Formats: sequence, C-alpha cells, structure tokens
Amino acid sequence: MDPQARQLFRIAVIAYTVGTLWVVAKVLVIGPGQLPDPAAAYLTWYLHQPQTPVETLGSWLGLAATVVSIVSAVALLFFTRWARAAFAGCIAVLLLCELLLALPVLKTPSEYFVDSWLSVVAGGIVVLSYWSKVADSFDAKAT
Repeated sequence: MDPQARQLFRIAVIAYTVGTLWVVAKVLVIGPGQLPDPAAAYLTWYLHQPQTPVETLGSWLGLAATVVSIVSAVALLFFTRWARAAFAGCIAVLLLCELLLALPVLKTPSEYFVDSWLSVVAGGIVVLSYWSKVADSFDAKAT
C-alpha cells in the first residue's frame, strides 16, 4: 500500500467533509450571497411559489444524501467498506436530484467555485476508493 496515496485520499476526504459542512452552514444559516437586485427579487419570488411533489422529493433526497455523504466520508477515513458504496451512491443521488429540482441556479462566483471544487474532490474520492492502491486498504480491512 502506497502511504502517499492514503495520505492524498485522507486529505481529499477531509477537504470534502469540511467544504460540504461549510456549504450546508452557509445555505441553512447564512443564506444566499450578495446577488444583483433582479436576481435576488427573482429568487424571492420563486421561493414563494408552490413546489411540485417531484421538487419536494428532490429537495428531501438531496438533503438526506448530503447528510449520508458526510457520515460516509468520515467513515472513509477509517477505510470502512460500506462507506465506499454509501459515498458513491450519495454522489450519484445528488447528481440526479439536480435534475428533479427546478430551482434557478443563482450563485456568487465564490459559490460557483466551491460547488465545482466539491464536485471534483468527490469524484476523486470515488476514483481513489475504487480504482487505485487505496482500494487495497478497504479490502485489507475486510479480512
């Protein structure tokens, strides 16, 4: 097992966990960033519109997948086998939820950057956990 690969994997998992917790705190506590007045007015109007059952389902699925992805990311630090499948599944569910939501994407440049960065890191975690020497750590833990 390559210790540098394990270290890179752990750094990626910690970065994902911290970044995702920051996004959750920002969305739930702080709210949207400084948007231009027309965008803020549109977002305010849109949030007062009734949601379809599909949008509601997508919202709840996305929230649940985010929580489970954080829990499974912590478990990935200990090379727990179930965490690989849970994390990869959550990332897939989060991608599918974007199709279900009709919410307009209004983000500041820094929010776009963090969103893109988290997507890349999450993809890297999945690739490292299944198709690299890090995958051996999960197999060794099972025996």
